Amino acid sequence: TRANAFAIGFDNTGAITTLQSLKAPANVSWASDERPLAALVYQTFNESDWKPFTYDYINGHSESAGFCKPGSNDYTVSAHWRPTLESVYVDSTSGTVLVE
Repeated sequence: TRANAFAIGFDNTGAITTLQSLKAPANVSWASDERPLAALVYQTFNESDWKPFTYDYINGHSESAGFCKPGSNDYTVSAHWRPTLESVYVDSTSGTVLVE
């Protein structure tokens, strides 16, 4: 069955860190801890992040309230946010994997 064709594993963020073929061609590995697949990240920006973009890409290279987000350093954080894996569900009939 398709459910027995691959070994799959996830890290604590839900990224795929093991994806290995169990059938011909055997032992093909498409993911690892060093090379994860589908690693999700949510990035937030503030004024410090937007200014270089504005100067590089906006005609006239001047600040624009629509792009520079003036004052946003007062209420936003420039950061990368990663999810946390809560549960993994596998339908043994279809091989469907749901990661929550």
